[in-house]
Amino acid sequence: MNVKNCNNDSAVNRALVTGCLLLCSLVFGYSHAQTARLEPPQITQGDVSILVIELESKIPSLYGLDTTALETDFEILDSQSRIISVLELDEITRKMQWKVHLYPRKSGQLLVPSLLLGGIPTPALTLDVKPQPASEQQKLYLQIEAEPLDPYLHQQSRVTTRLFYNTTLHQGRLREPKSENTQIFRSGRERNYSVIRDGQSFQVIERSIVVFANSVGKIGISAASFLGEIDQLSPVSDSSKLNRRIFRTSKPLKLQVRDKPATYSGKYWLPANRIDISQNWDKQSAFKVGDSLNRTITIVATGLPAEFLPADLLMGGNNQFRVYPDQPERSNQFSGETLIGQLEQSFAVILSEPGETTIPGLTLTWWDTVQAVEKQTELPGKTIQVLASSSFRADGKSDSDAQTHSTPSGQGSAVLYFAAIVITILLTAILLLLRGQKQRDRLIEYLILRFDPTGLKRELRQSCLSNNPEKARKLLLRWARKYWPQERISGLHHISAKIRNAEFDHELAQLDAVIFSDRNFNWRGMTLWRLIFSLSRPKRQHSDNNLLPPLYPLLQQKFQD
Repeated sequence: MNVKNCNNDSAVNRALVTGCLLLCSLVFGYSHAQTARLEPPQITQGDVSILVIELESKIPSLYGLDTTALETDFEILDSQSRIISVLELDEITRKMQWKVHLYPRKSGQLLVPSLLLGGIPTPALTLDVKPQPASEQQKLYLQIEAEPLDPYLHQQSRVTTRLFYNTTLHQGRLREPKSENTQIFRSGRERNYSVIRDGQSFQVIERSIVVFANSVGKIGISAASFLGEIDQLSPVSDSSKLNRRIFRTSKPLKLQVRDKPATYSGKYWLPANRIDISQNWDKQSAFKVGDSLNRTITIVATGLPAEFLPADLLMGGNNQFRVYPDQPERSNQFSGETLIGQLEQSFAVILSEPGETTIPGLTLTWWDTVQAVEKQTELPGKTIQVLASSSFRADGKSDSDAQTHSTPSGQGSAVLYFAAIVITILLTAILLLLRGQKQRDRLIEYLILRFDPTGLKRELRQSCLSNNPEKARKLLLRWARKYWPQERISGLHHISAKIRNAEFDHELAQLDAVIFSDRNFNWRGMTLWRLIFSLSRPKRQHSDNNLLPPLYPLLQQKFQD
């Protein structure tokens, strides 16, 4: 009985062992660590070796590679992964491959420890790192410098990176310095020239960035670096014919950023090499109450980005006029190695009282960083004559009443008045005969565009249908400021607050997103125009607060659905 039980136990154990072996064969048959190697296994200090790991798999899938264990003796410059296909014995084998660029922190025999890939360990390797000869130290090196080293807050400091080399560069990647708590702009320009240093001829690659500090005190500028390939030290074997991968860095820098001078009197802190300010007025010569005068101000700053230039320099107004700013337009460009920022902003000046109106000038204070003095740039104002509105004179009587009773031309005005009534009656009859809503809408839209002396409606429709978001936005703001002159309308969100229509709000938000977002939008204005037309059509039993201002006030009074 005992013998039989032992035999049974042995059979069970053999089955368990066989099952485990089969399971292991299945697991490792689908994926197992095939190779791990160093390219090359022997380098000079300052060179780079690539750890190549390949994992054969019938079901390719890239595992995550944890390189933390390598960071004791190596700096990880780059890590890449991909799936490769290899033809072996007329069979295509797919492998998962990792390439890790290792930069040794010291010389000697350095251990590359085992890493885990999907629970499978890679073999440990040894990298032989020889000390760098003194002659090699001058074959390729980097330098960076900053001018000035003690800039004011928001003042431009140019950081120049130079790569010196007197050996053959096969390929490489030059990385410029970085800095925290700053704004950095790159011109993208590169200079190439030759110099003599310590009796040796060097080729030089020079690049520059401009840095604007956002805080006072010490600001660190990181080292520049170069990762590339040069010729081997001594080509004596086939393996040495491979190019050497090298990594070089410069020394880091520190900027001592100064605060603005205590004597500075300007409202805005504007440190620049030069600032120019100009303006452009509408060419219109005759004005009346309710008209809008457009004033465009342009600021051009040399050595200061557009992001630091002040907007909304003209705000408010008085009892004679109100000022409504449009969205500012900012741009930056390089002139040589100097950044030039530009801000352009339009302001709608709504005239509210007849008589002589003076729109004041403008004084902009800034700090000249070349001469280290405070300066001012001025814009002149403008004085215009504003006439009373064409609808009502200063004495409160309508112009049509005065012309009808006091001048012979009043007969002509009366004829025109009655002709307008007749035309309105005829158009109303036509609208009543048209049974289809689309037919009535088309006729009303035609009348809107036909009787449009200012051209605003035609321009708005054209900008929407031609998918021109910038022009459509400007025209919408002009339209809103005309019909709500007492409101400070500076953006589309103000129009949304007046209308309170969800679909219209969505279209206005889309329009703003097209213009101001970093994302690329393919804007179509047809929906916006149809919403403008439908919301401003004459409706029954609706509050005015739920409608757009009338596109066509005369037809608004005469036509009903």
